[in-house]
Amino acid sequence: MNTIRFILNNHEITTTEHPATTVLDFVRRSAHLTGTKEGCREGDCGACTVLVGERKGTDSTASVEYISANSCLLPLGDMQGKHVVTVEGITLAAQSAPNSSQPSLNLVQQAMADEGGAQCGFCTPGFIVSMTGYSLTAQNLTSEGMTQAIDGNVCRCTGYASIKRAIDRVITELADSPLADSPSHDEQRISRLVRKRLLPDYFVAIPERLSVLQERIKTDVANNGAGLVHTAKFAIGGGTDLFVQKPEALLKSHVQLLGSPRAPIMRVHDEDGWCVMDARTPVADVLASPLVQSHIPQMQKFLTLFASTPIRNRATLGGNINNASPIGDMTAILLALNTELTLLAPDGTERRVLLRNYYKGYKTLDRKPDEIVEMLRFKLPDDDTVFNYEKVSRRTYLDIASVNTALQLRLKEGTITEAHASAGGVAAIPLYLAETVSYLIGKHISTETFLEAASIAVSETSPISDARGSTDYKRLLLRQLFYAHAVSLFPKKLNVGTFVS
Repeated sequence: MNTIRFILNNHEITTTEHPATTVLDFVRRSAHLTGTKEGCREGDCGACTVLVGERKGTDSTASVEYISANSCLLPLGDMQGKHVVTVEGITLAAQSAPNSSQPSLNLVQQAMADEGGAQCGFCTPGFIVSMTGYSLTAQNLTSEGMTQAIDGNVCRCTGYASIKRAIDRVITELADSPLADSPSHDEQRISRLVRKRLLPDYFVAIPERLSVLQERIKTDVANNGAGLVHTAKFAIGGGTDLFVQKPEALLKSHVQLLGSPRAPIMRVHDEDGWCVMDARTPVADVLASPLVQSHIPQMQKFLTLFASTPIRNRATLGGNINNASPIGDMTAILLALNTELTLLAPDGTERRVLLRNYYKGYKTLDRKPDEIVEMLRFKLPDDDTVFNYEKVSRRTYLDIASVNTALQLRLKEGTITEAHASAGGVAAIPLYLAETVSYLIGKHISTETFLEAASIAVSETSPISDARGSTDYKRLLLRQLFYAHAVSLFPKKLNVGTFVS
């Protein structure tokens, strides 16, 4: 039997519930904290948003790093040794309001109430948690940044004007606190946020409490092996897709998620000019990577079109690739970066396969049943390389693409010496546009080159009519998005009017 130990708000929790139980179900049904609302159970509405804090660093420099996450997609077993914060956990303690017997609202809650940022109130806890999480983690606090932080929260009755006013009010209140002068999660920063009435004072002691808790977990392991993955049939990375598709199957499975003895994740790093990423790396880490930003400056803009902040905080690269969705955002980007995968077998044998050769048919992969995707890598673009990504969906954020496409070109004196292009939503698999790539290599940058390339790209596709558009509409979208590549990458070299006429 596995023992799961974590801190829920200000209380230490010890439970033997199935590790695939969602945090949403645990906090509502077992801990009776009903402020966290159950909405879509798919990570789309944000009503169930919580914060998850994990202790990082050595004893002398340890801090707790927090992320926002959808608790409906969050496995309880992955909370081992962590701090889970619900909307109840950010309400200030009763003693902080001397004239009241009830807990008082924190800075964000008060701003939402004063500005009329809630009507039915069902979604409001998720907004408040996301806004508080941003204040807790962002180096430079801005209204724009906090607005971006609620990209995973949906309100259908109040409208966003009053919520935006609440955001502006919070940022104004925090403006005279030099939070950016200190590391994101150190004790000094937490203490400042406590003084600003954004956090209850118990947050100050969380790093030390997690340290003590982790020692107890080590004792569990030493005494009886509780929490180690020895007999697990499989483990879960982010779970942002798996908990949507197979929640009941997970609860009947032998999945174990506690204290896995896996090697530490290497995340995103440079190896001799290659960007190398662990398959367990969350998309948010790619978005925030200085290495990626320095070589592909627009990546942050591209990846904000991928799901939402809470989803990006959990969704892994390996999961996105193995899901094999024909309209995956990250997959389209990685295809155009000519990404190579490293597959690992149980005996330690590795083999490499290009991502463009990984998809054999709808949901059919070049991967043996006992292999896992361990690493991804692509050549870091140099000064002679340009990259662009385009996507059309019914709404800009937190939506599935109707059609998406990415293009990478390497140039020498105006001639294309290397090309890679992808398209999503126009075939049964994430599509590498091989014929388009073959045509582009050796061509000069010109309006005619892109007109012909767009035509070839469309000819390579076989879209189907579905809820996201008809066959003809998707072909038209791909053509127009290929034109958008041209306009975005070479606005001064091409006759832009040709593409918009």
